[in-house]
Amino acid sequence: MEALRAASMPLIRSQAAEYGFSPEIKVLHSSNATLAATVKGSTGTVSHAAFSSNGKHLVASTDAKLIRNFDHVEPSKLAKFSADSTKVISCHFDDLGVAIIDTSTGKISNTELFPKIVEGRNQPSYSMSANGKQVLVFTKDQTNGENLAIFNTESQTYKALKVCGGAMLHAGFSINGDYFLVAGRDNRIHMYNANTGELMGTLEGHESDVMYCEMSADQRTAISGDNSGNVLLWDLATFQLSVRLQAHDMPVLYCALVPDGSRALSLDVEGHAHVWYMDAKGVFDCLADKSDQLCSCSMSEDGTRMVVGYVNGGIKMWTLGLTATKLWETTAEFQSPVLAISMSPTREFIASSDQTGKL
Repeated sequence: MEALRAASMPLIRSQAAEYGFSPEIKVLHSSNATLAATVKGSTGTVSHAAFSSNGKHLVASTDAKLIRNFDHVEPSKLAKFSADSTKVISCHFDDLGVAIIDTSTGKISNTELFPKIVEGRNQPSYSMSANGKQVLVFTKDQTNGENLAIFNTESQTYKALKVCGGAMLHAGFSINGDYFLVAGRDNRIHMYNANTGELMGTLEGHESDVMYCEMSADQRTAISGDNSGNVLLWDLATFQLSVRLQAHDMPVLYCALVPDGSRALSLDVEGHAHVWYMDAKGVFDCLADKSDQLCSCSMSEDGTRMVVGYVNGGIKMWTLGLTATKLWETTAEFQSPVLAISMSPTREFIASSDQTGKL
């Protein structure tokens, strides 16, 4: 089997596209992984592929030029359909630039070259919102001036900023496109309003270059990885560090949270991947509280609550997540240790008994 470079799937998840180091893309049925079609474009290696929102169209780019019937002379690094599939937004490969292409005619309607970002042209990089409405255009080179542009593909205007002290390494949008995170060689992550360019807050806790950062689906948590191999989780309500995960010995290339925040994934430059069970941390936190006095415990069926009984006859109810939060406690329910405790499926009732048999 040919080595894979990446894969893509439409929102409806009926098909998947995979591509390796050739001009060929294989489209698969996601239900059974059988081949639906093979798309062959121009010469060159496929660098990116994306489905339209309805899954009926596929746009792909190579290091030579945009694949399939588009009048585009610049090599493309990233391409995506607009939300209504009437436009393709294509990001230049060799130089900072974004082209807007009409999907019905295949003709370029506009090209923006971002003259305000005049330095660091050797490493053009891009991040695009899920709906294709906005593009972050930035350079990874050290610059003295503005090194990032927020480009609106609908109004075809942009706002230039200087971020990360002019030494940026990564940027990414929230799911809804309202916010974005940037990270770089200043050892920090910065959160911005994507519509206004306003700085919302800064996350401080890394001690080396931040290589990657991403926001959770609910926009309440961020995850980041640095050049030393540390993976950090952040509370975006307070902009404070929540959890530090240490297992990598090499720079972290990628990290992400599943939508419900229960799992995290991290990948380093040597190909080591770690899956982190984030929902287990809350359990350990509440069990660690007065662990020498703990006698019994019971968890709700949905895993969001835990009730604990102690040697002094007290009972505590906890809510579980990335951390454990105490909801309530009783200190004199029994005069002896709580040896058995149970929670009803609805979480309305708790049954418990002590050493003397009192229920």
